[in-house]
Amino acid sequence: MEENLEREKKVRADVEKARRKVESDLKMTQEAVEELESVKRELEDRGRKFVDVFNSSNIRRSVVIQKRLVVACQEGYVCLLVVNNIINGRIFISFR
Repeated sequence: MEENLEREKKVRADVEKARRKVESDLKMTQEAVEELESVKRELEDRGRKFVDVFNSSNIRRSVVIQKRLVVACQEGYVCLLVVNNIINGRIFISFR
C-alpha cells in the first residue's frame, strides 16, 4: 500500500513538473506572439507613412515623369532605328 502511495506521489510530481513546463512554454510563446504583433503594427505604420509621403510629395510626380521620359526615349530610339534603316536602304518607302 505504501508502495502505491509513493508511486502516486511520483506520478503527481511528474505531472506537476510537466504542467509547469507547459505553462512556461505557453507564456514564452504568448510573449513572442505579442512582440511579433507589435513589430507587425510598427511596420504597417511605417508603410502607411511612406505611402502618405509618397502620395503627397513631388516624389510621385517625379516617378511619373521618369516613366514618361523612359517611354519617350524608347519611342525616340525606335524612331531613330527606323530612320537609320531607311537611310541605309533596309526599309523602303514608296509614295504612290
